[in-house]
Amino acid sequence: MGFSIVKTLALQGLEATTVVAEADVAPGLPKFHIVGLPDTALHEARQRIKPAITNSGFEFPLGVLTVNLAPADLPKQGPSFDVPVALAILSALGHLPADCQLDSYIACGELALDGRLRPIRGAIVYAQAAKKSGAKGIILPAQNAGEASCVEGLQSIPIETLAELVEHLKSGTLPVAPEHQTPVDPARSSNDNLLEHIKGQDLAKRALCLAIAGRHNLLLVGPPGTGKTMLAKAAHGLLPTLSLDESIEVTALHSLAGQLAGGALIRTAPFRSPHHTASAPAIIGGGSIPRPGEISLAHNGLLFLDELPEFSRQVLESLREPLEEKTITIARARAFCRYPSKLLLIGAMNPCPCGYAGDRDTSCKCAPKVRENYARRLSGPLLDRMDLQIQVPRISAAELLNTAITNEWTSELAREKILVCRNRLLTRYGNLSSDLSGQTLRRVFEHEATNETKQLLFQAVSGGHLSPRAVTRLMRLTLTISAWESAERIEPNHLLEALAFRSRL
Repeated sequence: MGFSIVKTLALQGLEATTVVAEADVAPGLPKFHIVGLPDTALHEARQRIKPAITNSGFEFPLGVLTVNLAPADLPKQGPSFDVPVALAILSALGHLPADCQLDSYIACGELALDGRLRPIRGAIVYAQAAKKSGAKGIILPAQNAGEASCVEGLQSIPIETLAELVEHLKSGTLPVAPEHQTPVDPARSSNDNLLEHIKGQDLAKRALCLAIAGRHNLLLVGPPGTGKTMLAKAAHGLLPTLSLDESIEVTALHSLAGQLAGGALIRTAPFRSPHHTASAPAIIGGGSIPRPGEISLAHNGLLFLDELPEFSRQVLESLREPLEEKTITIARARAFCRYPSKLLLIGAMNPCPCGYAGDRDTSCKCAPKVRENYARRLSGPLLDRMDLQIQVPRISAAELLNTAITNEWTSELAREKILVCRNRLLTRYGNLSSDLSGQTLRRVFEHEATNETKQLLFQAVSGGHLSPRAVTRLMRLTLTISAWESAERIEPNHLLEALAFRSRL
């Protein structure tokens, strides 16, 4: 009877591979086969596509209908193949003209039984892959059009129903969504999480600003109610606005996870704060169809782990590699995905199970062995990756009841100084401190550190208490402190402060 081809895409994390949907209609008893390593959702597509075609006013073929998704050795997952398969069938039946230029477009979307197109996950990833493949445009559900239009140089074709799509293809006038207008970053509306509302804790506030300026991991330790959580929430308001490239990357990750509301481009740095009962796949990503976890959803933003020792050992140890490599690789039997995880990690914890070890007002009720076991929940390699480790003590009654606001630690002023520090780092070194390699750091220290600083660094390394990784992270933090102070040389006091921040708790 007929044969046709429609192009679509198969997602593999943030990458996508071009897939060709081939439809062939041959005489015989009515049968509908889909081949090419389809998953369960794609097997069930037969029960969606047939009523969608008939309810859209077209006759379903009476004969042997075979749909092949090539390449055949690539696993196909999810319902986004509904629309290209339906188009391939309709084209094979002659409902689409031969000159409709369907081969210039990529088609993706899920079908409802009445022929409507339902939104899909990862539309912006599909659009990026479609542009890379050289396609003129991408046909997808109307709800995903705004998200896909963020990709420049690609037509985003919003479609409501299958019948509407066929009519547009017949007439040769496909609708094109307007180019995405990058929205202005929304005002930081929350007045509940500002630095000036946190009483005292000047050292912790300075450490917080340095951590954000250079993207250094921070660990806050102190009794209950001393402001650890407030500091972490205030940090979110200090994070700079995302660039357009960063926004698209963050939006793609949230879209893949099904957490993109309204298809809007995310311009504010993400803040993720999972509960300590979260599983390892929830934190690092996974599943039979690997999806990004919290560590990737916090990419270009902040991951806050409150009650850090209460997370399972498996979760804590799984953080080590992505914190170092700034990417996470998830390998499954049928899938292999790599997601970015460039983030600022802030951990908060009590010094012991009861929370009052070392507190000047409340005595600790934990036995020494209990406190020791609690501290051991954080392994040495994980602590090695925490660049700043800060005590957050209980403040005095006078500080707590003082209503005055100090000008030094308002969120507005801190945000401005963080931007100045970041711009200085980017201008001088091309990257934030946390992204500089060990070789680059050694070269910077050779040219910019004073002789006293070099001697002090040699003494610190010779003491044998720092691992090679810790030395590199110490140099990165020292560089951030130097940039924060707008110093032309790396002075001994910059290194001494970095050493004090890295001291074990």
